[in-house]
Amino acid sequence: MSENLQKLLLGRFDRINISVIIVVQVYNVLNITDLLRWLNSIACDYTMELAIDPAILSVAILPDAAKATAARRLERFASECRLEKRRHVLAIAEMIKATPKFCSVTNLLTFKRFTEALDSSRRQRLDDVCPELLQYLSE
Repeated sequence: MSENLQKLLLGRFDRINISVIIVVQVYNVLNITDLLRWLNSIACDYTMELAIDPAILSVAILPDAAKATAARRLERFASECRLEKRRHVLAIAEMIKATPKFCSVTNLLTFKRFTEALDSSRRQRLDDVCPELLQYLSE
């Protein structure tokens, strides 16, 4: 994907604008700034939306500490991103902090079952792919 996106961006296309729509959700919220930095480095436009459905992927199921960490990282990133993106990045950080509290044992167990099924189908483990997320969920 990286190689293909870079080829498109480097091409001389007068009528094509490339933009990435990022769905911020449980699995990527803590590391979303890595993706944003990379998109900035290749001069690719982006926008972000918060996942709300299925609810089990919403950042609302995360503990407050995880949401605060993700928001803080976005706020820091806002100081280094392109000026025209700053307001959007800060708005997403605020939205993450303002998500309703749906962190409960029931929701976390449902998320765990969902993740185990997903991991099995992809031959991955949450422990390996998102260790920081797992740490927050274990607290």
